[in-house]
Amino acid sequence: MRKSTRNLSCFLVILISILQTHFLFASEVNSVSLADVEANAYSVLTGAVQSDVVKTSYGYVAVCEGRMITGFSKDGAVLWQKAATARPKAFISVGMGDLLCIVTGNSSVQLLSPTGLSLWKNDAKESVNEAPLFGWDGRIFARTKNAVFCWGLNGIQKWKLSLKDQDTNIPLVQLNDGSLLVFLTLKDGNNSVASHISPFGTLMNEVTFSGSVTQALSCDEGVLLVFNDGSIGLCSAIHDKKSDKVTLESRWRHAFPAGQKRLSLSTSQGQCVSVIAPSNTSSSFVTVLSCVDGSEITSYSATVNEKNIHYIQQTKQGLVLADSQQAVCYDAKGQKLWQAFLNTKKSWTKLFATDTGYLVLCGNDWTVSAYRMIQGVSTKESQFGQNTTKAYDSYYKALSLLSMRQSDTNLLAKKLAEGNYGEEEALWLSYLTQELKELQNAYSTAPSYSAEKPWFITHPSYAETVLNLASQTGCALFQKTLAQLIMLVRDPQMLLCVIRAAKNLGFDTDGSMMLALETLLKDSSCISNVQLMKETCDAIVQICRAMGRPAYFRHGEDILKSLLMPSCDSRIRMYAVETLKTLAQLSI
Repeated sequence: MRKSTRNLSCFLVILISILQTHFLFASEVNSVSLADVEANAYSVLTGAVQSDVVKTSYGYVAVCEGRMITGFSKDGAVLWQKAATARPKAFISVGMGDLLCIVTGNSSVQLLSPTGLSLWKNDAKESVNEAPLFGWDGRIFARTKNAVFCWGLNGIQKWKLSLKDQDTNIPLVQLNDGSLLVFLTLKDGNNSVASHISPFGTLMNEVTFSGSVTQALSCDEGVLLVFNDGSIGLCSAIHDKKSDKVTLESRWRHAFPAGQKRLSLSTSQGQCVSVIAPSNTSSSFVTVLSCVDGSEITSYSATVNEKNIHYIQQTKQGLVLADSQQAVCYDAKGQKLWQAFLNTKKSWTKLFATDTGYLVLCGNDWTVSAYRMIQGVSTKESQFGQNTTKAYDSYYKALSLLSMRQSDTNLLAKKLAEGNYGEEEALWLSYLTQELKELQNAYSTAPSYSAEKPWFITHPSYAETVLNLASQTGCALFQKTLAQLIMLVRDPQMLLCVIRAAKNLGFDTDGSMMLALETLLKDSSCISNVQLMKETCDAIVQICRAMGRPAYFRHGEDILKSLLMPSCDSRIRMYAVETLKTLAQLSI
């Protein structure tokens, strides 16, 4: 009995020691000096991190010295590094499906796959000094001092709007309807002025605000504005369906006590987090507001130094704030979860907190050190970076399908290829959305000998034209429809057209087109069709190239390996082998 008790005591001592080491904390205050502990994970980069570290669905991404783009896991470990074609500026944007956008040289906007492969590059001819902005349907907005640009996912310029006197201290922001606000240096007295631009490049009006705006930040409800008097407000776009007019309205405005300096602003899950500096103190004050109505959810004092705040981010751990000396995490009620005192003997360029409970420091010496700060954080797959595309349908134009069917579609195809079509696109996207729905319905309906056949069944060449046009829009709006058509259509010639459209589009942000292509292998009439299988191989290559992530390559390889079966035509097997080699080159 004594021996059992002694063994149990030894076991408990060892267990307690392990837990103390694992959590890095002094148990009462949940604080730790990072100078006194070893990092849980350690990596070495090819250069120091230069940009802010931006969240993706698989983890994080940043621009580093030496022309490198670096991807990090959800725990802060280095996943991949890819050299850019030219020196990138110190900012990066993440869009749907984890697509990346950077600015290289002085003025070139470049779209990258989620693992850093260059897809296209366009020169704005003037300096671009802020991160490009991804639109709802995949389009990319960027601005110079004198103009605003828009490119499609295919790299074709959709429009350019000359706009002088821009206030480049306030970034380009997107309203709740997808339209843009560009703040100007011009003032109406002490009131800020901004240009309101449609997603299709139309300058709709100029808006005057009741006060001088110093910061602007997009959220689901509109644009959050910080005024020089310290107050915060929300500006939203309102659509009047009867008059077909768009107006901007102030939804709410929240005032703070006089003498408080606004430090930083961030949004997460319908909440606005404001960090301010009360007068006559070196600490900061956190206020959390509802983005919907501006009501105060909670407020509390934070121990970070207001003059040196380097980081503010809402994570699954909680709200993490950092200055040059420490990083602190607070829960939703303002209770301190942990506090990490930074090693002042080591200099760092960036730090970030992960959703999985790590604090990651990126050093000037090119090292990346990840410290486990908290346990029990949910590690479920993030919805960020999934297929969240939306259409700008509130800006679409009414049309007659009959008149569009009788119009010159060759001219439309030419305009799509040449670009700079601006507002016309609102009509074309409306037209193509309706026609693709009709096409899907035509193949979803069971054939009837008594009923009149659907238009698209009796006009296959027109159906091919619609599919081709949809794939040239440079928008990620039609991949789900194409995936459905791949599974529905069994007419060999029409199915060939659908697969070609999927190949030309390439952007399969939710993997639906790849899954649909896999279903063809279960159909004997499809897998025996040499031309059809070759087009399937080509579509897989283009999807993997555009989407880049390892999961796409693995899925593509599995499909191609299925075409190596002895039962497949030798021409299909040979083509699949060559396609596998192409994928191997792309994945390096």
